[in-house]
This record gives sequence, structure tokens and C-alpha cells, in this order.
Amino acid sequence: MTFKYYGFKESVAYRSGQKGGREAEIRQRTAFLLDGDSILIAGENDVFLKRYRVVRIERDQITIEDTQFKSTQTIKVQDNIAL
Repeated sequence: MTFKYYGFKESVAYRSGQKGGREAEIRQRTAFLLDGDSILIAGENDVFLKRYRVVRIERDQITIEDTQFKSTQTIKVQDNIAL
């Protein structure tokens, strides 16, 4: 995998519980990757380029699964990416 991981955003939503229960907090992370000159945007469990699945997005790294070859790779965040 030749992707470069350069950041993510996290969205937080609240869903009311059933029958007056507590609100549930839902966090969704979206990662920003580079593939050559192309910018890719994907969330956790999303499949992109018909082959790669985002397993986990963290502040300093992302884990991606190659569904064709059944392998995973963890990619560290890149600090100095010129867009």
C-alpha cells in the first residue's frame, strides 16, 4: 500500500435513548489519505478503491485491510505533506 495518511476529523452525534433512557454518544471518524495525486476520504469500515477497508482510524495512525490479499497495514500519520 502506498497511501499517505495526513489526518482525520471526528464528528460526535447524540441519539436519545428509548423510553426516556440516556443519550447515546456516536463518534464517527473520517480519514484523509493521499494516493499519488488523489485525495481519498474514508470512514471506519468504509471500502475504497473497491479493495481497501478502513479498519481503525487513530490520531497518529490508520489501519487498512487489503480485502483482496487478506492483509492489513498500519500507516503512521505524515506531518509534512504538501497538497
